[in-house]
Amino acid sequence: MPSPVLTGLSDFDALAGPLPRGSVTAVAGRPSAGASAFVLSVARNALADGHAAAYINLQVGHETLLRNFLAAESSTNVDRVDTLNEGRLVRLKRASASLQKARLWTWTPDIQLRPEDMVQELHRMDSVDLIIVDDYALAAGADLKQGDTLAALRQIAADRDAVVLATAHLPRTEWGHEQTVPAFEDLTSGDEALAGTDTAIVLHRPDTDRTVPERRGEVDIIAVRGWRNTGAVTVRFEPEYHRLVDHPNGTRP
Repeated sequence: MPSPVLTGLSDFDALAGPLPRGSVTAVAGRPSAGASAFVLSVARNALADGHAAAYINLQVGHETLLRNFLAAESSTNVDRVDTLNEGRLVRLKRASASLQKARLWTWTPDIQLRPEDMVQELHRMDSVDLIIVDDYALAAGADLKQGDTLAALRQIAADRDAVVLATAHLPRTEWGHEQTVPAFEDLTSGDEALAGTDTAIVLHRPDTDRTVPERRGEVDIIAVRGWRNTGAVTVRFEPEYHRLVDHPNGTRP
């Protein structure tokens, strides 16, 4: 029996349980809510647990994606070159060595991968426990009928008993109204097919516009459906490190 794939965010894992194998899980959020940081955190945790992962990110280039991994793993803001002292450089070197040993396959816009190619490449992979598609609408492409890519991902997940995460967009609210919890059903154009997934997560960042100081730096991860338990947990969002992390013990219920 394959070992479970967890998010690595302790409160969410305790609430919802492992990520479901054999199906597609939608991860939806408004702009800047942390959806990409969430799936990157999941990938890092899965790799650390010895799982093999395929990471399809059609929003940033290969070099940027690897820099994001290194920033998250080393707790170093790699965009602040002037702050890279000896200690931070050591952490970056260790993170780079760890990443080189990980069973990670990546696809980024540099490769100019067509949706059909992506599906074929995933079918060819010998072993994979986690497949991440960061930005489903971009991955689906204009030349595939709505839902074809989702059907293909479902088939791959079932055939390989793998976890598949696909990020999706929810519409931005008017300025100052970001406290309103988004509805998963409000997926933007191109992502509507993901409304049919069995499992769904919504990310809610109440202080996106910096009008809710008591919620600064926080993101709610909401298990919408398909989990052991539904409900929400709160984590910290560290955008400079491209990651979500647990709140310190006892600071959140």
